[in-house]
This record gives sequence, structure tokens and C-alpha cells, in this order.
Amino acid sequence: MKKLFVLSLAVLFVAAFTLPVMAAEWSFYGSSRMMFWSNDVDTGVPGAGSDRDTNYQGQSNSRIGAKVTGGNIRGYLEVGHQNNGQVGSNNLYTRKLYGTWKFGAGLIKVGKDYVYNVSGAKSTQLGGSSDASLCGYGHAYQGRRNYMAVEIGGLDLALVESGSGGTMPVNAITASAAAYAAAQGFVWSGDYQVPMINARYTHKINNFTLQVAGNYLSYDLEAAGRPDASIDCYSIEGGVSATFGPLRVGGEIYYAQNNEQLGYSGTSSRDGYGIDVFGNVIDNDTIGWSLVADYVLNDMLKFQIGYGTVDHEYDSANAEADDFETYYLNATIVVTKGFYIVPEIGMKDYKTTGTMDKTVAASTDEGDVFYVGAKFQMDF
Repeated sequence: MKKLFVLSLAVLFVAAFTLPVMAAEWSFYGSSRMMFWSNDVDTGVPGAGSDRDTNYQGQSNSRIGAKVTGGNIRGYLEVGHQNNGQVGSNNLYTRKLYGTWKFGAGLIKVGKDYVYNVSGAKSTQLGGSSDASLCGYGHAYQGRRNYMAVEIGGLDLALVESGSGGTMPVNAITASAAAYAAAQGFVWSGDYQVPMINARYTHKINNFTLQVAGNYLSYDLEAAGRPDASIDCYSIEGGVSATFGPLRVGGEIYYAQNNEQLGYSGTSSRDGYGIDVFGNVIDNDTIGWSLVADYVLNDMLKFQIGYGTVDHEYDSANAEADDFETYYLNATIVVTKGFYIVPEIGMKDYKTTGTMDKTVAASTDEGDVFYVGAKFQMDF
């Protein structure tokens, strides 16, 4: 009898886990990507010349994923392959992990997915690396974060995980400023586990798509012997795209205060708030925009040309901007269904470093990179 009880319990245990799985529908997908680039790097240092680098390796955005459907509840899991520069490296990381519940005309989402940004440009730029997509060069992109969201009609509204608390990241504006602040004991810290408010609205009219999005985050910093400093971070984004037969054009523009603290992808270490020589917190303003045009020649060949620029500047009287721009031309060649080759030629101009106070430290030339190469991608 005891053995029968144990056997029955085992059967029930297996059934409890098996039946829900059997009721759900699973589908799997993946994308494997390699890159091969020749980069001509000009450091901007007078008399230093340029250096040509070859970059042949797997892309860190290769991925494999699964979609699970069970009634009105769906689940999504996507794992990426992180290339850390070592031959044969095999580091995996979670790109997406979230669930959704569809109710009537709306949807609730819980987990890790892309933050709601505008997507007017829809750049396919590679940038001499792995699918740069104008991120940090005029495309407003905050990556994948943990959040709870509701989508209803064309409105998406989310409360996004904003940080981990503890000591805040602080930009070292100049060596003298950082040393002065440290000497005076101005070590700023704070709890910024408050959620960031993120929203987007999409409206379609015939062949046009219009989008507006924004973010808001506020928290306080503390330092011994000084009043609390309030850090207010916010942004507004706008995007538009239109399709005319084989031609698609799109553009984006965005403004952000304290770009780094909002989690935007950036190419600068001077895109968030900073500390001046007196230990005061100084906000940073960012404005970026991008334009992209696609032309579909046929089912096997598509061309894209694009341009993006971004400008970061501190709210101080003697500040100089830290700005960047990039432009490119690529082609997407469909070898067969699921196999793509994307050759590209382009330039990334890092312009000047920017500074909070040009009377303390002057801007210097950061150089540029001219690149040519291709991506090889297989989707399955």
C-alpha cells in the first residue's frame, strides 16, 4: 500500500507539471551573426597618424528564443551570446524574459523587454561593429529593462526599473574638479530605486506613422556637509516615417536632461550630470536627431542610407559641447530565405571632447573612424 501511495504521488507530481506544458504552445527561433570589418582609426592626436584595425568575430547580439502561448497568457524568453573578445567564448545572457496578459483591447506586460522609444528611423546601421542602429548617434534607445507596462490602443505606459541604489555614477569632468570634490569630502550617494516613468504613443495615418515618447525620473543625492541635491531627469522624443512604394523615409529627434541617468545608449562619458569644482551638481542637456531612407529594389536587395548626430552639453556658463555624428550606406542582400549579407561603408566622427568649463580644461579632438565591411546573418 505504501509503495502504491508513493507511485500515485509521483504520477500526480509529474502530471501537475506536464499537463500545463502540454496545454501551452511552444515555438523557437534564433539568429546567428558574424561581422568582418576594416576600421581606419584616426585618434585626433596631431602627428599620430591613423591605425587600421581588422575586426572579425561573432556578434554579441546573436540570440535564441522561445515563445509560449497558453490562452490569453504568453511568455517570451530570449538568450544572447556575449562575445567578450576571446576566441571561442561562450558567455550567455538574458536579452528578454517577460510575460503578457491580453484583456479586451489592452495588454499587460511584466518582465524584461525593450523600453518604449520612438522608431521613426529604423536604422540598420552596423557601424563597424554589431548592429549599431544609430544608437548613441541620434537614435533614442534605452535598451532592454525590467518593467511593468500596459498597452492599450496606441498608448504604451510603463514603470521601468531605474537603478540599484547606493553610490550614484558621477562624471569626472576634469582631474582637478574630481580631486577637489574628493578632498572636500563631497561624496554623493543616494537611493534611486524609484521607477522611471516611460510612455509612448503611436498614431498611423495611411502610409504615415507618427510617434511621441518620453521619460521622467527624479531622486535626491546626499553628501556629508552639503544640502541634498535633487536630480531631475526627463526626455521627449518624436518620430515620423512614411512609405511611398519601394521608398521608405523616416526620422527622429529627442531631447534629454541627464541622458545617462535615463539609461539612453551613449558614446560619451559626458552625457549625464556632473560635479563642478565647488562640488555642485550640474545638469547635462542632450539633443540628437537622425534621418534614414530605404529603397527596396526587389525581394533580394534593399539599400539604406542614414545620418545621425548628437550633442551633449552641461548647464554651465563656460561649457563646450561634446558632439558626435555618423553617416553610412549599406545594402541588405538576401542570399536565400533566412540568410542575409549586409555590406556597409561609413564614417563615425567623434569631433571634440567637450568640457564643463573651458577655462579649466579645453576641448580636444577625439578623432574619427572610417569603416568598411559586412555582417553575415542566419535566422532560423
